Amino acid sequence: MQNNNSTASTASSLADPSTLLTLETFRHVPLSVAASGPDAAAVLLSAPCRELLLLGAARGARTALWVCAAPDCSLAAAAVVLARKLEEIFAGDAALEGAPRVLVTDFSPALLEEAGVFLAEHADTLLALLICGAPRAAAADGVLSCEPLLLRRPVAGEATLVAPVAACPDRAPALSGKMGALGGNAGQEAAPDELALDGVRYVDLRQNGLKWRLAGVNPLWRQDLVGLGASPDAAAVSALEARGLWLAPAVAAPPLAVMCCGLGSVWPGMGRELYDNFPAARAAMERIAAVADWDVLALMDETDVEKISLTRWQVPYLFLLEYAQWSQFVSLGLAPALMCGHSLGELIALCFAGIYEPEVAWYILDTRAAHMAELEAKATRETGMMAVHADADVIEEARKTWPALYVSNYNTPRQFILSGPREVLLEARKSMRKRRIPAIMLNVSLAFHHPSMRVLRDLSLRRLNALEMRAPRLPMLSDITTGFYPQDQPSICRYITDLDENSVRWVEGVRAMWERDGIRHFLELGPQDTLCGLVGDIEPRALCLSAGRKGRETEGLRQACARLYALGHLPRAAIRARAAAAKREGPALSASLGTAPAGAARSAADSFSGPVSGQMGIVLEVLAEASGRPVKDLRPEMDLRYDLALRSSRFPLIIQEAEQRLGPERQF
Repeated sequence: MQNNNSTASTASSLADPSTLLTLETFRHVPLSVAASGPDAAAVLLSAPCRELLLLGAARGARTALWVCAAPDCSLAAAAVVLARKLEEIFAGDAALEGAPRVLVTDFSPALLEEAGVFLAEHADTLLALLICGAPRAAAADGVLSCEPLLLRRPVAGEATLVAPVAACPDRAPALSGKMGALGGNAGQEAAPDELALDGVRYVDLRQNGLKWRLAGVNPLWRQDLVGLGASPDAAAVSALEARGLWLAPAVAAPPLAVMCCGLGSVWPGMGRELYDNFPAARAAMERIAAVADWDVLALMDETDVEKISLTRWQVPYLFLLEYAQWSQFVSLGLAPALMCGHSLGELIALCFAGIYEPEVAWYILDTRAAHMAELEAKATRETGMMAVHADADVIEEARKTWPALYVSNYNTPRQFILSGPREVLLEARKSMRKRRIPAIMLNVSLAFHHPSMRVLRDLSLRRLNALEMRAPRLPMLSDITTGFYPQDQPSICRYITDLDENSVRWVEGVRAMWERDGIRHFLELGPQDTLCGLVGDIEPRALCLSAGRKGRETEGLRQACARLYALGHLPRAAIRARAAAAKREGPALSASLGTAPAGAARSAADSFSGPVSGQMGIVLEVLAEASGRPVKDLRPEMDLRYDLALRSSRFPLIIQEAEQRLGPERQF
């Protein structure tokens, strides 16, 4: 492994020479222990030990601590007392793995072998060694020279260097951070590699031989790193988030699951900021608008929250939003370990998993929305649904008391959705409220995820089997089985129809992802962080990011991109390719969206006279009719969307009208 500032060597640790350890060395620390008892010596040793633990925490790992005293040094005689004192000093330190150990030994292959066995048994753990002995050069009595080391097992695919372990104090950095602030070593580190795209800055840094990933929405990130120090601890790194920066060691990212949100939360203007500020999201929305037989983009301009909350409009609106968010992440190279969705979100996730194309997803979801709206209109409200916040034993007791009740959603260990006959639900709610158990009737006229929905099965199966589907490209989790979707279309269609009439087992699904699939990071697509809240209640150790933020969509999506990059989920090569493509395609993309650069606007204005004025006049007449404005108020440099309030879904009709008036020889 190559390092700029620290000496990193890879040495055999076990009898098998192919088993390697990566070592990181630092400058020797002189300690004066003359006339010091074990207690005082432990206090002196604790300073370099603590800095090693902080370095381990900055690398995102817990760290075990071993102090090795050479047999001929003064510490060897008091090893047991020294170990007990160090244990007292570091009691409760969250960065420490286990209790500190004091070993009477020289640095040797046998010590490396023991360290290798320890690290093999403790995955994702670093080992801090403080090797103390007599200094190489003559020194006063009672002075020890201690060499700090960090050991770990190489990660998969990491380049390694097989070499004998040798201390190089002249080249290794000091633990005290004398090398300077992170990213500011006055030329001792490689210059930061910075990319800027869609309002986010992606930076690769090196410090103390460690690679760091930095991303954020703060263009003044260099100023914020000046005071960070050479080896920042977890608290200092976390404090950067308030300034719009996310920093993490460039280590391999744990598996990530992408979750698609279902019905429940929409708000006026949802998606508008994504359309206006993210080209990949805009292209995705316009792809859907091109196949829709109604103006789906107009949903972003609808101010009536009750209208967009109706099933008929909320279903397609959610797909439009989540497909836009997904497209932004995919354009940056996101490749999750698996996909899942909550309730209706599962139908959206099936598209992103590659089972069907976005056009097919639009047909399924828009058709489903229209069908469900018809059923709701005809419903007699004999059935309903109720949210209950209680322990599982309360739910089981309710089901025994009222057998007609059915659990439609297992959302968290303390949040359930019950369904069944409305009068039974009301009776159960009355009983629960007497016991101060929160129970809220939902404003729905049907019982979803309930056996009564089996009436939809035959029609749904015929429609689904007639569509084009394929085996999933990404593993796709089922809400019903908590297993993965099958590979063949008939089985896939059965899984989809099962979703209507069976319980959503979200708790089991999240636990399966955590325990069975090793998922540690979750990303939610949707209007806000609804599913992140559920995941946090199920598995508090999970890290969950949300792509949506009500009323602050641009900020929310940019921060999600920044955090994903810092965590290692967005490959730099993909971002670099996107940035290069944006530079090449910027003018053409602007023209296609009706947003010409300022130079182009001036050029058009300059040409608005002479022979071309007749053709321009015809174009302005078409635009005047489309926008409802007088021709005299229009100018060639006006933006079609912002100045004339024309939706992009109308652009093809406007162009068609202009072609007809100008003649077939005019090409747009």
